[in-house]
Amino acid sequence: MDYAPYEKTRAFYARSGFEVYQRSTTDNPGCPEEIRLRKRLAP
Repeated sequence: MDYAPYEKTRAFYARSGFEVYQRSTTDNPGCPEEIRLRKRLAP
């Protein structure tokens, strides 16, 4: 979903090494998409 206030937040997490591993839609019109992020850590 393109939502300007989240673009900076998502860019920050991407720069910090996080990746989207799951996307889902919701029935909430104020937040129609939910994403889950993960960051793989070195062993």
